[in-house]
Amino acid sequence: MRLDQETLADATAADVAGRADYAGQLVAWARVATESRTPRLASSVGLWESPSQLKRRIAILLDEKLTVLRNCSHRWRVGSVLTLVLLALSLSLVTL
Repeated sequence: MRLDQETLADATAADVAGRADYAGQLVAWARVATESRTPRLASSVGLWESPSQLKRRIAILLDEKLTVLRNCSHRWRVGSVLTLVLLALSLSLVTL
């Protein structure tokens, strides 16, 4: 789930800066982070979690065939709401 969150954030940033430029910036930040001692708080950014995760994020950014969808279809939303309502009603009946 963390990688999905980072992918959505990366896609938004890449829309502004461009895919290649943003991927280059991620690599530059990673180089600076490995050269200097980064504080523990910096790990919350998600960039310094692991080199393999950074590699996956950059591969996703540079894959031109990949499109990140930021929202779901109307049908999916309606289906999700109906499922949650039915689940809540079912659980209410069980507790009665």
